[in-house]
Amino acid sequence: MVLGKADIAFMLGFSAQGDFGWSSWYTRKNGSKVCFPKYVLDGKRKTPARVAQRDKWRAAAAEWRLLTQQRKKDWQAAARKLSLPATGYNIFLWYQISNNTAVIQTIERQTGISLLGP
Repeated sequence: MVLGKADIAFMLGFSAQGDFGWSSWYTRKNGSKVCFPKYVLDGKRKTPARVAQRDKWRAAAAEWRLLTQQRKKDWQAAARKLSLPATGYNIFLWYQISNNTAVIQTIERQTGISLLGP
């Protein structure tokens, strides 16, 4: 039997889960302990892809702020009526990012609430 770092640490009385310094620790379903290096993305690097993605989300949130209160209520009501595991705001943002009109039209048809306007 080969013991890993996590097994040895557990035998020494260290039984924790989560991120600790340089590593992440957790217990598998079978009870074995796992330890692996935690890699942290450099949040200060502004790659073009990161900037573009953040700009998309920023624009989507700005679009939500431009909606009337009634239109916001419609999105919230549609999410509640279908018992979706998301808020109307979440669905609106997803739509703005994905531009999947077919899904929104299905939600409109199932709820009888107009989301994309007349």
